[in-house]
Amino acid sequence: MFSLLFGLGLALLSGLSWAQVATTTSRVLYINSYHPGYAWSDGIEQAIRERLAAAGRPIEVSTEYLDSRRFPDAALRDQQATLLAGKYAAYKPDLVMLSDNDAFHFALKHRARLFPDIPIVFCGYNSFRPALLDGIRNITGVNEEVELTGTVELAIQQFPQTRTLVFITSSGDASSQRIRQIAESTVFPKYRDRFKLLELHDASLPEIQAALGKQGQDSLVFLSGQTRDTGNGRALTPVENGRLISAISPLPVYSFWDFHLGTGIIGGQLLTARDQGLAAAEQALRILDGTRADNLPVVMTSPTSPLFDYAVMQQFGLERSDLPPGSQLINQPHSLWQDYRWQIIGSLLLFAVESLLILALLRVNRQRRQALQALDAERATLERRVIARTVELADSNRQLQAEAEERGHAEAQLREMALTTESILLASPVAIAVYRADGQYVLGNENYAALIGCTPQQLMGFNFRELSTWRQSGLLDQCLAALADGELKKHSVHYVTLFGREIWADCLLLPLTLRNEPHLLVQFFDQSERTHMLQELEMHRQHLAEEVALRTGELALAKEVAETANRAKSIFLANMSHEINTPLNAIISFTDLLQRKSSDPQQQDKLGKILAAANNLHLILRDLLTLARLEANRLAIVAADFTRADLAARIDEAIADSIRRKGLALTLELAALPERMHGDLERLSQMLLNYLGNALKFTSAGGIGLTASIIDDGENDFLVRFAVSDTGIGIAAENQQRIFLAFEQVDGSSTRNFGGNGLGLGINRLLARLMGGEVGLDSQPGVGSTFWFTARLGKAA
Repeated sequence: MFSLLFGLGLALLSGLSWAQVATTTSRVLYINSYHPGYAWSDGIEQAIRERLAAAGRPIEVSTEYLDSRRFPDAALRDQQATLLAGKYAAYKPDLVMLSDNDAFHFALKHRARLFPDIPIVFCGYNSFRPALLDGIRNITGVNEEVELTGTVELAIQQFPQTRTLVFITSSGDASSQRIRQIAESTVFPKYRDRFKLLELHDASLPEIQAALGKQGQDSLVFLSGQTRDTGNGRALTPVENGRLISAISPLPVYSFWDFHLGTGIIGGQLLTARDQGLAAAEQALRILDGTRADNLPVVMTSPTSPLFDYAVMQQFGLERSDLPPGSQLINQPHSLWQDYRWQIIGSLLLFAVESLLILALLRVNRQRRQALQALDAERATLERRVIARTVELADSNRQLQAEAEERGHAEAQLREMALTTESILLASPVAIAVYRADGQYVLGNENYAALIGCTPQQLMGFNFRELSTWRQSGLLDQCLAALADGELKKHSVHYVTLFGREIWADCLLLPLTLRNEPHLLVQFFDQSERTHMLQELEMHRQHLAEEVALRTGELALAKEVAETANRAKSIFLANMSHEINTPLNAIISFTDLLQRKSSDPQQQDKLGKILAAANNLHLILRDLLTLARLEANRLAIVAADFTRADLAARIDEAIADSIRRKGLALTLELAALPERMHGDLERLSQMLLNYLGNALKFTSAGGIGLTASIIDDGENDFLVRFAVSDTGIGIAAENQQRIFLAFEQVDGSSTRNFGGNGLGLGINRLLARLMGGEVGLDSQPGVGSTFWFTARLGKAA
């Protein structure tokens, strides 16, 4: 009876509440661009209705369909506007919601007539641009922007053997035209160099079938548009379009919208109608709560979800492990658990409840038997306790007498221990004193009196709270803190006692209780002798520091003199190299001229030897001049833009023929370098030719390789590593440290057998440092060597 009355009361209260809220029902008009049964817009509408229904407030949603995909005639929209004007003349909505482009343009065109001053929320608008809302007030929404690259990348990862990408595009409506523009501007340029691209634009089903039949199994199809076929005098719906293309395609088909899922496509990173509808419904609720649409920015980023058809995946050999995390599947096989999960759970819960009831009954019965047994045991226990208590009272009397005797003995032992402790205290080699908490001196040994510089009798009457020396050294504060905290304190002091003795000591302050009163035990560890020794050591250390500083100054002066002499030598060498180079150029020019005009072979041979020797001397002078200018800091890097081909051409022109004439293989791996860069091409070439020339000189068989790699890529510049490898004689480990010094060579025999002046590697070391890098080598005798250097180059403008 009570339950019935309670239920009636709740029903009455619910009725009253609904009567109060019903007067505040919000009206929402939803205008659908398409028709009922169109998967995309049906998904948007379902999500809107679910979200508004879950808001916990009465919202009435009315739906109008423009049916623009089946009937695209623009004149029909004007007729529909006239119909809606009459239909909603006396039934004004609080909010208008639109899905897809046609409803958006319809509402804006007829807004003044149909929905003046009524806020609008749109969604599913393809490739929305903020400029569309210039001058339009009280409107917001959700952009529908297809993200093509995500699905393409996902498909390539699932089929890594892919070589051909086929895109089905169309231009039958503005949405299809925009998607094709996105594909041409972003997707096609990105993949054109890596894959063969085939676009089937506005093609019919037979044309698509014929084109796909010609493609190999290493091809993928992307459904981003419609066929130009029609059905019953109308354009095919996307669902129909997806089914037909999937049916004729022997290749995996991917899409970019969720309404194609279930038509035979594998899936993809799909744009879902549900996400569009939920986002639009969130904005609608905020507007119905009082926020103006102008204050809500348009949601520009369209969410996507990884969705796949399990049956189609199995057809093309894909497994769940090939899917990205968080993927959702349709058409996956159901298990007994999935089909009857709640029935199984209910049965298990019912069985568990019955089992618990049986266990509870068994437990109650067992507890009853245990309680009866416990009562009998307790009765017997009480009887035994009475007997035992009587015996205990007799024993207690005897124990009291024994304890009284033991206490007398203990007090005698305590007095003896106190005398022993006092004797130990007085005989301790450490200075020890005991003070009361009020500061009054109680006890101290002779070592304490000796440390202070007085006799034990003079300590009587001392009060540490009144000693200025303890206050000034901070010892008084530590004593008071130890007494207050009840903890051991440590402190180091240096002061002159009242008796004129200067002491350095480490103190331990231990609070203790004597005769139920607080006391303070003070221990002084004399550090005076140690302190004097440390002071003497410090004076000796300062004297040594002064000697070291004096010697350091003399060495710095000698270093400066040596560096000045070295710079003077470098400047002199640079000037002399220039002076020698001038007449040498004349010798080379005139010798070349005589060789060309001479017809005598013997004379030409002699002139050729002169010319070769002069050119060799010219190179030596050039290296000397470069080295001198580097050491004198008179060489500047002249940076300019150059190409990777310029660098390769210089190397090929300077040394490639010599390497090939010697029967060696030359490999250049410069692909890691950018096509254009900014730096000193002349010095960079000089460094590479120095390394290549050495490799040619010391390699009799095998090959020489030059590789370039970027090891640090910055915003405006990058650090590149050049390495020259050979199969020559190699260099022992003990010679590798000094080989980059100027005029240094491995040994005399190498000089006689292979020639050289030892300047090239020293020049490379200084040039690399000038370019923000360094040099090095890896070598093994009898196997070969790899000489490398790094240089920081700029990025060409």
